[in-house]
Amino acid sequence: MALLVTIRYLSPMTYYLDKKIPVHIITLLGNPIAEHYLDQIEPTWHLFGYENTRLFNGITPETIEERCPIKLNFIYKRKQDRKPKYFTPTEKACWYSHYYLWRKIRREGVPAIVAEHDCKLLQQLPATLEQYDIRSFALHNTKSCLMAASAYYITPKGADQLIENLGRVIQNVDGYILNQPKQTGFKKNIDKTTYAQVIYDKKIGATINHDK
Repeated sequence: MALLVTIRYLSPMTYYLDKKIPVHIITLLGNPIAEHYLDQIEPTWHLFGYENTRLFNGITPETIEERCPIKLNFIYKRKQDRKPKYFTPTEKACWYSHYYLWRKIRREGVPAIVAEHDCKLLQQLPATLEQYDIRSFALHNTKSCLMAASAYYITPKGADQLIENLGRVIQNVDGYILNQPKQTGFKKNIDKTTYAQVIYDKKIGATINHDK
C-alpha cells in the first residue's frame, strides 16, 4: 500500500529582536514638552514587549558645562549666502546627549536601542538588526525619510565607531549617524517597512530649535 505523505507549506518564521534589550530613551526630565511626548511613546515600546526602557536625562544648553567634561569641536553645518550656519544651543545639547549615551553603551558592553522621546514604535523589531553595529529605523512624522538619530540599534563596537570617527562636528547628529557605513543604502528602502515614527504636535512644539 502506498504511503500517503502530506506536505504542508509553512510561511517563513519571523524572528524578532531580543525583547530584553535595553531601550535608552533620551528625554528631558521635568521638561513639559519632553514629558508630553514621552507619555505617548514609551507605552508603545512596552506594547510590543520591549519593557526594558531606561530614561536617559538629556543634556541641555544649561548643563553642558557641568555634565560634559569632554567638549565637542563644533564648526558650522553649511554656508548659506556665504555666511556660516552655526549650531543652535539646543542642537549642540542634542549632540552631547547622544555622544555621552554612546560612551555609556561602550562602557557597559551591551547592544542597545537608542530612541528619542518623540519616537513611537509601530511594530516589533526584526532580529536582522543584529547583523549591524549601527542601524537606524525611524521615519519622519510626515515624510518618508529616515530620522537616523530618532531610533537606532547600536552595539558597543558601533558606539566606539561613532566616538572614534568623530572629528570636527559639521552636521547635526542625525546626519552624522546616517552617513555611517551600511546606513546609506538602507535609508532608501525603510519606507517599505516602517518600524518607528517621530510624532509632532505644532501646538506643543519641540525641545530642539533649528536656525532657519
